Amino acid sequence: MEQQSRSGDFSIVLVGEIVCEILSRLPVKTLMRFKCVCKGWLSFIEDDSYFIDLHLAQSKLRPCFTLTIPRKLDRPYSPGTCNLLNRPHKADILIADLSETGRIVPPILGNVRQTISLNYDGVLKPVNGLVCFTSTFTDIGVCIYNLSTRELSPWIRTTFPIKKRRFIDYFPSFKFGFDPATKEHKVICIWDYEENDSFQYQGSLVMTVGANTWRTIDEVPQYYLKGDTAVYANGSVHWITYALFHKYLSERKLLIVAFDVGSEKFRIITVPKFITDQFGEDFDDVTHLLEVNDRVALAHILPDGNIAKLWILHDNTNWKAVTLKLPFLWDENQWVEFHGIAGTDQILLETYADGADMKHVSLYSYNWKNKAFRKMKTGVLYSSIRSLTALSEDFKNYESLCETFTESLLRVPKKYALRE
Repeated sequence: MEQQSRSGDFSIVLVGEIVCEILSRLPVKTLMRFKCVCKGWLSFIEDDSYFIDLHLAQSKLRPCFTLTIPRKLDRPYSPGTCNLLNRPHKADILIADLSETGRIVPPILGNVRQTISLNYDGVLKPVNGLVCFTSTFTDIGVCIYNLSTRELSPWIRTTFPIKKRRFIDYFPSFKFGFDPATKEHKVICIWDYEENDSFQYQGSLVMTVGANTWRTIDEVPQYYLKGDTAVYANGSVHWITYALFHKYLSERKLLIVAFDVGSEKFRIITVPKFITDQFGEDFDDVTHLLEVNDRVALAHILPDGNIAKLWILHDNTNWKAVTLKLPFLWDENQWVEFHGIAGTDQILLETYADGADMKHVSLYSYNWKNKAFRKMKTGVLYSSIRSLTALSEDFKNYESLCETFTESLLRVPKKYALRE
């Protein structure tokens, strides 16, 4: 253990293995207070790589819940000059614990409301405690935020190839992932090229959080990788997708494109026909990707509306099927999202009886092994907000509202030298 921890001045030898084990089980808010004990503890909590990894592993046993509420900033706009999605927003982020009973208990963070003022227009799903805000309306870029320590990075601008910039669709898509081998987060940027209004293809950039360069990915599969269908699981970012020229739609083939965060390579996974045959006529509205126990999974609500099927992918080829009897009857007016709780056998269902009105949200936890649903009590979260207003469908389509995450001590870089 002593050889594994050399990043901090205050090693585990000085702290003591027992104390290290105890500290690794504490919430981040408590550890932030303990940094004031002495300089040694400050260095140990902030910089010791062994302790940070141990704390992350322990945190996965006590997952948290986050609710991101987008709010418009008070800035004048002339009618018709900017649509709703392209306006800068302020994020109210609420955080609470998820207990094993399925109830949301009072949050560890004493004040569940964290207000982040940013010129952002998108929030990506949390990965190992970090969340990524995106901007596509002025300078295209990303900003990294630790939900627990509240560290916030500066904006990191993208660097599109200059020769092709005039052909680029100015609404790129960003995704967030993690390399388990190097313990590094990475951001993937996908955009469209259009030349002479006749040929369309996709390009991609990737950036390691903490570095100052965006790298071009040369071999990008020509499938539709934009939108909000991506999910991170077990070292890869996955998309439900189809060919840019729609050649597979008539053949009833559903594909998953996976981006390995470590090797920075894409691969294609074909969803078997015995799965898609159960979908009926619609692929899109009731098909979801999620992470289940560190594996990517596919969820689909069957046409009768009260049964959902879950297929969990093993080894890129074998699919394990699970049948879920829903605690509600789904119809086309009801919004449903499936969320995996990382590293567990739990699934979170987020449903809206009235479109995307947050006052009508219901949350259910489901243990896919025990096949048990529990409705979660959400009053402790909503009582922390003075007023909850209905969100437009545009907001709901492009914002990650309800998510689960793991607390982390991973640092957020404070400075970037990136410039065009």
